[in-house]
Amino acid sequence: SSFFFLLLLTSCGFHLPTNYYPPPWLETLSVESVDVEPVFFNRVLNILGRNHYTIVPKTENTPRLLISDFHQTNTEDAVGSTANVRQRSASLRFTLSVFDKTNTPILPSQTIRVRRSYTADSNRILATNTELGSLTSDMYHDAIIQIIRRLQILGAATPQGVRK
Repeated sequence: SSFFFLLLLTSCGFHLPTNYYPPPWLETLSVESVDVEPVFFNRVLNILGRNHYTIVPKTENTPRLLISDFHQTNTEDAVGSTANVRQRSASLRFTLSVFDKTNTPILPSQTIRVRRSYTADSNRILATNTELGSLTSDMYHDAIIQIIRRLQILGAATPQGVRK
C-alpha cells in the first residue's frame, strides 16, 4: 500500500526535497536586493547558504544575483455565502537577474510570481492571520526554490567561456 501511495505522489508531480548543488563557477556569488522585503531577502541568503552557495560581498570578480521590484499583495477575490466569509489571494512577485564576473547579464531579467488562495472568515480573524502567515512562508520558500532552479539551469546552459 505504501508503494501505491508513493506512486500516486510521483504521478501528481510531487518530489521529495533534495539538496541543490550550484554549478562550480557559481558556488561563490554576491546577492543584492533593491526594494525587497527584508524577511524574504534574509531567507534567500539562508537557503542559498544551506544549499552550498557561498555568499560574499560584491566584488569585481564575483558573479552577482540581483533581486528587485518585490511586490507582495493580499486581495479579495470573492464573497462567500455569508458576508463574513471571503475568498482571498496572496501573491508575490519580483525580478531576478544574474550577472557574470564582468557584470555581463547571463540571465536576463525574469519575473517570478507565486500565488496562493485562502478563505478569510471575519469570525475567525486569528486563524485567518495564522493561515496567511503560513501561506506567506510557503510562498517565500517556493519562490526561493525557483531562484535555485534557475541558477542550476543557468549553470548547465551557460557556455564554457563565461564560467571561468
